[in-house]
Amino acid sequence: MQYIIILLSLIAVPPAPDALPANSVQQAVQRAIDTYEPFPESDRHDLGGVGIGVDWAVADGCSDAACSARLSQTAGYLFHYLRDRGAKIVLSHAPGVTNANDPATSPSRRAAVLAEADSKLTILLRCPHGPSGVQGGNAFAAALGKLLPPAWGTSGALDDVFANKDAADVCVVTFPAMADDADPWRQTRADALALSDALGKYAVALGLARNATVVPELPGDSRVRQWARLACPDGQLPFGDADRFCRLFLRLAISNPACTYANISATVVGDGVELTGATNVPFLARAVHDALSQVGITNITNKIRSLPDAERLGDVRFGACRVPAVLTRSQPSELAGLQTELLYGEPVYLLDRDGAFLLVQGGDGYWGWVASDAVATLSEKDFIAYLNRPEVALLRDVTASGMVVPRGARVRVSAEDGDTLSIGVTANDRLTVPRGAVEYPRTHQPEFIEQRVRAALDLLHTPYVFGGRSPAGLDCSGLCMNVAARSGESIPRDAAQQVLVGTLAATAWFRGDLRPGDQVFFIDQSGKVYHTGIAISPTHILHSAPPGVRIGSFVKGDRLYDTRMDRDFFIAKRP
Repeated sequence: MQYIIILLSLIAVPPAPDALPANSVQQAVQRAIDTYEPFPESDRHDLGGVGIGVDWAVADGCSDAACSARLSQTAGYLFHYLRDRGAKIVLSHAPGVTNANDPATSPSRRAAVLAEADSKLTILLRCPHGPSGVQGGNAFAAALGKLLPPAWGTSGALDDVFANKDAADVCVVTFPAMADDADPWRQTRADALALSDALGKYAVALGLARNATVVPELPGDSRVRQWARLACPDGQLPFGDADRFCRLFLRLAISNPACTYANISATVVGDGVELTGATNVPFLARAVHDALSQVGITNITNKIRSLPDAERLGDVRFGACRVPAVLTRSQPSELAGLQTELLYGEPVYLLDRDGAFLLVQGGDGYWGWVASDAVATLSEKDFIAYLNRPEVALLRDVTASGMVVPRGARVRVSAEDGDTLSIGVTANDRLTVPRGAVEYPRTHQPEFIEQRVRAALDLLHTPYVFGGRSPAGLDCSGLCMNVAARSGESIPRDAAQQVLVGTLAATAWFRGDLRPGDQVFFIDQSGKVYHTGIAISPTHILHSAPPGVRIGSFVKGDRLYDTRMDRDFFIAKRP
């Protein structure tokens, strides 16, 4: 395997742009949506199997933060551009400021990383503010120079730290200076794309790449195969074990059974298997079918119902808890196991009906069966109106109209009259509580929401780094952690953990109350919550995905419409 390591160098970078002006956050959001340009996509595989190493660092004594920022962002984008084209790319360190005084980013540490990766070429990134080191031409630098735009510069280079390396395999790439009015993110994106294109052409010209057929898969398809093999290691499942296999597969595959309802059974019928039951994640019907196919059962009839079930529910799919508190069950029976508890006034999303029981998702996102007379059902219009009423939390138990509403319940206010508030689910169900018994949640205040949205916008264009949590590079859940921390919150690390935090605000089938600041979650074909982002409008999500933080829309016809985002939308939670 041949490895190519590229030395990035800079000429000049203007200072970073000012922070968002202190005007309406809606204006800032609209400006971001209007000016955002999606990352370019490529289906080329012209670098298949080619090892490419990338290192970057400002020169000793350089204090220009813009130099380091441009190098870091370009390297972060370049990593994904090259990997998408099939390269085996190695970065000497994660995107971020390169500080010679930091052992983690010292030249010797970076050289060791590349040497451990069996990198043939070793490069130290230098900016024009320090000595350029030993200069010399080589065939690689000359060839790459002809493939890059004329304003770029290329040369061979060797640094004392890498003196034991073959200088013939080293290429210093010098970026052109940016115009004074250029957007840094736009320039670094163009730089990374131009460099990846040049490398692709170079690899093709020398015959370095291995041809490979890339078969696109839906997210989670490989996990379906993996869990199928775990559930049935020998790969041949007897028909009689199909139901046990399905239950084990779902237990392995679903990352969040609290929010994901999947009551699926497999029954042997003649010479085949019939799948029945219901799920609120339609992907799972396909996943169970594919998993059975992986273990030798191919004659499958799929009768799994997708929830919400319009036939059983009719046109009413929303409601709110009308009793002080009620426990929900794992099955439509008062004898079934307990799930969670609904409190007075809590909005619920209806999924199914069985006799006198409703299957609902409560405010925490948990599903559960509850007696239908505990829920006041609402039309979509009335439900949205209910959600838009001010919400307060009860600080103490309140007795009203012969009902004791427990402290901790979060209820909607329908009217205010001096020292009292009127709360209730419907016009015929009004309770009066003293103003001193309630508190307006901080997380629902306009200032808090604006803070979250501005914190998210501040990270737009940041390179994607798996495991990253800082503005130098972050992954999807790292972005949400960063936004939460700057809003005074603390949330878990992974998307599958974060989905349990907050109040249910939207589902795959109902997004009518999605608001800026809500955290949105996405689910893959196997039932895993695999991605998350922050809503910056009722239709646009800011999220981190390779090669960087981006804006996408789930509205068909929108300029930023993202098919994957629309297809994999699971739920949204409100802090």
